[in-house]
Amino acid sequence: MRFLKEGYHKTKHHHKNLLLLVLTSLLTPLLVFGIYSLFPPKVNASLTNPLQSLDKPFSAEVWGILDKSSISFETDPNIPVTVKMKSTNFPLKTLVEFEPKDLLAPNTSYTLKFSVENWFGLKSKKTLIRTTSSAPKVTKVSPDSGSIDLNSQTTLIFQLNQVLNKGQFELKTQPEAVFETTHSKNRILARPKTDLKQGQKYTYTLFLTSKVFDDINLFEGELTTLSPLEITSLEPADQAEVVLKNQVIKVSFNKGVDKLSFEKGFTLEPPTPLTLEWVDEKSVIIKPESLLISATKYSLILKDTISALDKSHLAIPVNNTFTTAGPVRVVSFSPTGAYPYLNTNIVVNFDQPVDELSAKAHFSIQPETTGNFSLSGNQIVFKPKSLAALTEYKIILSPGIVSLGGENSTETFTNVFTTTSEQTKVIGYSVQGKPITASYFGIGPKKILLIGAMHGSESNTGKMLTNWVGYLRANQGQIAKDRTFIIVPYANPDGTSKNQRFNAHGVDLNRNWDTPEWQSLTYLQNTSYPNGGGSAPFSEPETQALRNLILSENPSRIVSYHAAANMVIGDGIADSFGDWYAAQTGYNRVKGDVQEDPNMSALGYIITGTFEDWVTARGLVTLVIEFVSQTQNEYNRNLPALKGLLNYSI
Repeated sequence: MRFLKEGYHKTKHHHKNLLLLVLTSLLTPLLVFGIYSLFPPKVNASLTNPLQSLDKPFSAEVWGILDKSSISFETDPNIPVTVKMKSTNFPLKTLVEFEPKDLLAPNTSYTLKFSVENWFGLKSKKTLIRTTSSAPKVTKVSPDSGSIDLNSQTTLIFQLNQVLNKGQFELKTQPEAVFETTHSKNRILARPKTDLKQGQKYTYTLFLTSKVFDDINLFEGELTTLSPLEITSLEPADQAEVVLKNQVIKVSFNKGVDKLSFEKGFTLEPPTPLTLEWVDEKSVIIKPESLLISATKYSLILKDTISALDKSHLAIPVNNTFTTAGPVRVVSFSPTGAYPYLNTNIVVNFDQPVDELSAKAHFSIQPETTGNFSLSGNQIVFKPKSLAALTEYKIILSPGIVSLGGENSTETFTNVFTTTSEQTKVIGYSVQGKPITASYFGIGPKKILLIGAMHGSESNTGKMLTNWVGYLRANQGQIAKDRTFIIVPYANPDGTSKNQRFNAHGVDLNRNWDTPEWQSLTYLQNTSYPNGGGSAPFSEPETQALRNLILSENPSRIVSYHAAANMVIGDGIADSFGDWYAAQTGYNRVKGDVQEDPNMSALGYIITGTFEDWVTARGLVTLVIEFVSQTQNEYNRNLPALKGLLNYSI
């Protein structure tokens, strides 16, 4: 019984203790809450922070009962700020963070004034001052600035010297390319949105930007992308025509090619069974398994997906077209038209290589002419042993000429040309070794000899005859069939080159002819020249050349041009010829000597050993034409007479 009573009392005491404990646990917070509510909130924070990164928040510990609405603040300079309240291990202690919504400006002092209020309206105020650090710096970039041969999708990675969780990063390039940037803490990645141009050097700049400061240039660098895969040679060439049916296609690149990408990236239209033969990693031969179709346009398409071993690729697709050969055709003849030289070769060009025996068998020339036949590729050459002057020749290529590609000609091709009568001969050489040339035009037996610049200072006479050579070259059909023109424009090339009357020996060539009155002493107006006539008749190579020409050709008419007395000189058998020439040109007509002295010329001074006396003594009809001027080319004045000689009655 006693035991029971003692137990009852112990149990009753225990219940009292338990009740007391519960009441204490309930009342203590209320008591603490009530005590803290009687005082303003307590704020623990450093008034001035050392240098802080650009995105670090302002923070303070607050003791007291508060909610977010009880916090007010302002910043200087004004920046957008988000307030965050974070609980701690103590119920009445709260961490309040004022986090900037964007990066702060570097090297800038910011002031934040805030107040907190508890439930009973009691307030505490605090001023926080923070100074930001310098702008971040790039400590490393990958790939390194200046890198070359980079992939067109290369991503740039930048490492910063500080952690940033806010801010905008932008990469600008020159030439312009668009990059997408992402960042995490101290790492920025810049990825190109589209492929960079191959073989291009880019300069780039990484910028950091915020709402509270202008762009900051973080880094400048450069990179160069891989050069593109390029075609260095392609056969047949683009738009090639007359391609043989057994033609293979050859493609060469500037670098090694991924063979699988090539196989998937090329087509030939019209579709044709093909095999590939790689010569090396850069070159491939595409072989049709059968002959191509005649006279058909093919397209070889190479896609830009064809890549190199270094991952570069063709910059643009390639569409190479070519057309296969049809029937054999002649594309050109040579010569054609009028007046090719007598030693000319006859050349025929075909549109494709032909078989030599086949071409020779279907080649003919009319009038028939012997010669040598040769072929090189698309061209045949016939070398006649001789062609006749001023003769019309016809070249005929009959059907049946076979090409190396198996095509035949199906039509007749003809060409007509008329040969020239022009020939150029060297009749002798001057004292200084210069050639004296004569141009021949015409095929007739009656020969007309025209001589200029026997006196070197009268080179205008040579220019006039050079013009006449050009006229005859273009108008050979106007020459009468019975005559031939022989033209020596410059009989004294040494004197002409120095614009002096005499030759290189100091001899007047028109005083060096073998006439009865020849003498070494000569006169020119009032001046005497002791050796003007030479050491003997025909002592000079120039007069020897003219003499030999005249003796061999025996011309029907001779005209020697001089300057500048404005006259036509010639008499005896040349009377009528001289009258006619003077009438055509308007030069004064002079006949015979004007003085009793037989050596006194029409020019008023003694002349001996002259060309005209020597040829006249041989019964040759000869005129001396004196121009009005010693400098002017009097071609137009003489042209009516020269044209008249084309058909002048001889």
